[in-house]
Amino acid sequence: MRRPTKRLILTAAALPALALAAFAGWSALRPAPEPPAAAGADWGDALSALRSDAAFRPLPPDWSLSLPADHGAHPAAPAESWALTAHLTDEAESPLGLQVVLSRYALAPGGAAPDASPWRPRALHRGHVTLTEAAHGASEEEERFSRGALGAAGHDPAAGAIVLDHWRLDLPRSKGTDTLSLSATVGAAAVSLRLTPVKPPLSAGPGAGPFRGYAVTRMLAAGTVVRDGVARRVSGLAWLDHLWGDLPPPGGPVVWDRLQLHLSDGSDVSATRRRRRDGGGTPAVDGFVVGPGGEARGLDAARMTAVGSAWTPPGDGAGYPLDWRLDGDALDLRIAPAVTDQRRAFAEPVWSGLVRAEGRAGGAPVSGVGTLNLTGYESR
Repeated sequence: MRRPTKRLILTAAALPALALAAFAGWSALRPAPEPPAAAGADWGDALSALRSDAAFRPLPPDWSLSLPADHGAHPAAPAESWALTAHLTDEAESPLGLQVVLSRYALAPGGAAPDASPWRPRALHRGHVTLTEAAHGASEEEERFSRGALGAAGHDPAAGAIVLDHWRLDLPRSKGTDTLSLSATVGAAAVSLRLTPVKPPLSAGPGAGPFRGYAVTRMLAAGTVVRDGVARRVSGLAWLDHLWGDLPPPGGPVVWDRLQLHLSDGSDVSATRRRRRDGGGTPAVDGFVVGPGGEARGLDAARMTAVGSAWTPPGDGAGYPLDWRLDGDALDLRIAPAVTDQRRAFAEPVWSGLVRAEGRAGGAPVSGVGTLNLTGYESR
């Protein structure tokens, strides 16, 4: 197995897709943090009310990616998120899709508490896990919030892990090691994975604006899914986005449709379609492609277009476009859901889950699996 030997810098042109990556599954969510905000207040308003008046310092201009240190938390940043997607198969070659997002919003610079009480929130933590099993048409999700008091959520430097209750992402802690591990539950299932990168990370540095971070677009994933006391071995590919900085809080006038694909030719594709929540204006598409050897390029002049009829959840008037075409820049792909109903019952519902891809890349036939996140459709 080839180990990464170099790191690639993600260009400013490709940044928007990466900058939104960690929030693609929850950019439209509007939960009420603890302590609860006034009724009707959205997430951004509640967050502003809890944060101190002190300004957060700008990120250092001379930053460059340093692993394994940058796998861990950056408490000086006002917000941070670790977002993992995995495209797996079990022993019967049945597809499974997994998403895990663990996020933090500081309430004061450096994560300091407004007072010395251990019960006073230093940050607001939000996480979600989704699991789709295509063979059974089953899809589950769970969403959690925490103030992080007494170590219930956040980065545990001693353990080298990101935790939210008993959801846990263990990080590499020393030079020469790059394997991560994940343990999480969702519904009646428990998932355990080991994740080993096979491509070098892409970094988003000072030229990218108020964000820092990296993406590891292809990792080998292997582990188990346990349901009703029965363990199945699973394996496949995973994608990790880790971002920190002045990340936009959930809500706001701009929402996103984001597609992440692992293709059969060894390429990885990220495409983000940004649009106004009210439906006005013209959507903009950007992203990047990482080739089989780890070479990266911006996704220029590509179109991400909904095709066919929108799917409407039972008893709801919202319509989600589940069939898409991504074309341009040597790609012509058709995207279809592996399971129709992957609508997530979060604080504000979104559609987020496993998809299949068929088409051509560089003129050659290609197939793939991926994750599609659709936000903002139910709030128009």
